[in-house]
Amino acid sequence: MVRRLKGSQSGEHPLTEQDKRFLGPLRQAGKRPADRVFGMEPAAFRRMLYRLKLSPELAALKVHPHMLRHACGFDLVRRADLQARAAFMGHKRMENTVRYSKLAPEQFEGLRP
Repeated sequence: MVRRLKGSQSGEHPLTEQDKRFLGPLRQAGKRPADRVFGMEPAAFRRMLYRLKLSPELAALKVHPHMLRHACGFDLVRRADLQARAAFMGHKRMENTVRYSKLAPEQFEGLRP
């Protein structure tokens, strides 16, 4: 179950076997799954990102947790149609999903004869 904030729609996302293998070690032995996959508050996740030794180019981007969500949205442009992307991202308004398409030049591949 994905619980989203800021008015987005929460919903169930199926986990692949690969997802389960990657996420399994993150769970603490003997404990039930928590609301947080990584077992930490958002502030702790931000601190973890800030402690990373990033190249000067990446450090200049001022990486924050929400960038992971944006990266997912941009990646989905070439893999799913608009409605599927909106549902996956939990967007109630298509305008929130369309913004990712506007910045993806590969969306035009195959449109010309």
